[in-house]
Amino acid sequence: MTLERADETTRSSRMLVATDFSEASARARDYAIALAAPGDEMVILHVHPLPLPDWPDPPYVPEWMPSGPSVRGAHVERLREFAEPARAAGLKVKTALEEGLAADVILGRAASLPPDLIVLGTGRRGGFGGWMMGSTAERVVRRARVPVLTVPAEASHPARGIRGILCAVDFAGEGTLDAARRLARRCGSTLTVLHVVDAPIAGAPNERRRRAAERRLAATLAEGRPGPADGALLRVGRAGREIVAAARERAVDVIVVGLRDPGRWAPELTHVGSTAARVLREAPCAVLTVSDAAVHLAIEPRGAASALHLPAR
Repeated sequence: MTLERADETTRSSRMLVATDFSEASARARDYAIALAAPGDEMVILHVHPLPLPDWPDPPYVPEWMPSGPSVRGAHVERLREFAEPARAAGLKVKTALEEGLAADVILGRAASLPPDLIVLGTGRRGGFGGWMMGSTAERVVRRARVPVLTVPAEASHPARGIRGILCAVDFAGEGTLDAARRLARRCGSTLTVLHVVDAPIAGAPNERRRRAAERRLAATLAEGRPGPADGALLRVGRAGREIVAAARERAVDVIVVGLRDPGRWAPELTHVGSTAARVLREAPCAVLTVSDAAVHLAIEPRGAASALHLPAR
């Protein structure tokens, strides 16, 4: 997988993978490996919330007890072990250990690299934490200037391949569908293009609106470079709920959604928040978010013609 800029020069692609050493982080790393090609660069970042001392912990260990590595050294070793599968896959791996607020550090590192894709795991959705818009993953998605792939721990293991992709479209732009199509071609997977017709609380939309949406969805599917297994799906209801329901019913591996004006994704939005927020909280699979502000993601199939087409930075 290579990256192609607007001036048609090429280089290997670069992914930033954030980890907290959880099961979700390990699954996110495996998805990143599955999407990469030998020679690509992967930067694996762990952010510790507190300063890490360089001396052994605890510092008052009696002389007769064997001394252990420093707290920082232990984290460095754990990070090295976490990165080993990526090295074994032939990727150029760099590791980084930093301190501070996870979302801020991830976004700062993304701004300095910059990567072509940020990949990270998502925590548990249940309880108060699942209701609030406060997770590291959601904060990164809101503010990132590049596409973000978030992966929950319950997502299917990518060793079996990414076999099904669901792309939610709202006809507001072509970038989301373009990214989904290229991802599907790269992975050799089926692609379902979903549009949700918003229904009033009191009932279904009128027949004219539904027929108009069907025609527009068919026209959208016919544009560009559709794959051989592309299919269309029209549902009625609230967009976030219907996207998650369709993903469960079809057992897809990745949902692709667009973000509109991500920098203004209001933090006070919770249970009545945006479509993307609900999908991120409730999706049973990986979610690729492609924002209007992000560079255009376009993953081509592996091989000599493989490319991530991005405009010049």
